[in-house]
Amino acid sequence: MTAPKPATGAPETGTPKTGAPKTGAPKTGERDGDLRRPLMRGAGVAVLGRMGALVEAASLPLFVWAYGATAYGLFAAGWALVKVTSALSERGMAIALQRYAAGAEPAAARAAVGLALRTSLATATALAALLSLTAALWAPVLAGPGAAAGAGAAGVSDVWALGLYVWALPLWTLLEVATAAVRATARFGAEVRVRIAYEQGLRLVFGLALAGAGLGAAGLFLAHGASLLIAGLLALRLVRRSYGAPVAALWASDRAAAPAGLDRFARAMIAVPVMRRLMSEAPVMLLSALAGPAAAAVYAVARKVASVMQVLRAAVDYAMAPLLAGSARRDASGAGARDLADFARRVVVIVGPPLAAGLLVVRGDVLRLFEPHFAAAALPIAVLVAGRLVEALCTPATVVVEMTRGHWLSTLNTAAGLALLLAGTPALMILVPDLSATLAAALAAAAGLALAGGLAALEARLAATAPGPGAAAVKGGWARALLGGLAGAALVAAVAGPAAGLAPFAGLGAAIPALVLAVWFGLRLGLPADDRQALRRR
Repeated sequence: MTAPKPATGAPETGTPKTGAPKTGAPKTGERDGDLRRPLMRGAGVAVLGRMGALVEAASLPLFVWAYGATAYGLFAAGWALVKVTSALSERGMAIALQRYAAGAEPAAARAAVGLALRTSLATATALAALLSLTAALWAPVLAGPGAAAGAGAAGVSDVWALGLYVWALPLWTLLEVATAAVRATARFGAEVRVRIAYEQGLRLVFGLALAGAGLGAAGLFLAHGASLLIAGLLALRLVRRSYGAPVAALWASDRAAAPAGLDRFARAMIAVPVMRRLMSEAPVMLLSALAGPAAAAVYAVARKVASVMQVLRAAVDYAMAPLLAGSARRDASGAGARDLADFARRVVVIVGPPLAAGLLVVRGDVLRLFEPHFAAAALPIAVLVAGRLVEALCTPATVVVEMTRGHWLSTLNTAAGLALLLAGTPALMILVPDLSATLAAALAAAAGLALAGGLAALEARLAATAPGPGAAAVKGGWARALLGGLAGAALVAAVAGPAAGLAPFAGLGAAIPALVLAVWFGLRLGLPADDRQALRRR
């Protein structure tokens, strides 16, 4: 178990001179409420980690300019295949490490990491070999009609590039599982630099260099493979430093020394990341099949804009999962976990509404970057932003359920949301023919997100024990946090809304400083004195 620092109650995220994680029981009288500061610090690091998405977005026009739209589209299709397949190859280990490695004894934690690396990499290698050997069957379909017909050298080149690129699957799986192992020790930040500077940054540098060398589409695949290899090796270096043992020793660790239940929990959680990936990708595929690629493209733009709201879920999930798992091990009553979750909810309630308001104000400016017919994405953006806001508000409960309750609950929640999305899209298109296909998919997706999050919130609420002496303070904190969030949203709308009508992109320029001011003001107004004092502690 990771020992808290005496001064702050935060978990010691460093390692002793031997490199092994520190262990020990928490001090008498120590409260898990003191984890509020490390929670916010980890969430801040996660927000920075989401900047990798901005690097990827900024690199898109550069890659299109260097390689052409067709080559970049082929790469995007191959990258989507790798990401979806990695949800299977991880075998649930990235989630399981947050529950079982966080707070475990050093030997058990090392064995857990070794088991996770062996299991996930063996699965990823087998899947990559299968995909590579069968590339002649599936790659022409993924590459498009020209390759499927075998027309010319271009088709052969596309099939070859995709068949080679699937070997990025073990590298991406390694990066995902290794950074999850580092995050389980509550060492926030180092893996973010690996993801942004190396996986994203080097891909851009290598990609432009290979384009200049005239490699064609294969250069983009090779560039990403090289950046993933470097990032994966650096992630392993972080694992060695975090767990105080060479990677070879972790790899050879005794399976029996791993925490009991880790492998079983991981297997049960395999379906959750797969379904979450489908929650994001299924509407595009459905629209392409039912209404054509044009409708799918409009939805894809709307989803990209609304995905900014996911920074809230990513931040809370990133920082809260390992801290909550350690808290649950120290406090079997669950009171500390509820305290931490309540604090996270208050922060999300304060930050979420201003962020949503900002996106609604600037969506017109963003859509100006696209062709005129993409203006139809404005209403779907609003619907998806609402769905993502509900998802964010329920994220603390979702993490509580994943880390402390039965694993089948998370699977059931995500499955229910996915089922509603898959059934709701065609049902709305049939029952309400005047509704655009894009809006129908957005409504179904938002409803699915809200259902999955709402079920988790209900389960966390039902699982809570009888309220203790702090119940009144929690209720009062909710009302105050909501007031802070609504005030922040009103501030963003009042500042950026009028500016949006003055000139193109004026609203976007006004919304960013207004959002920063709104969050600062909302936290000052919406957090009780105890929360603010905890965040000021050093």
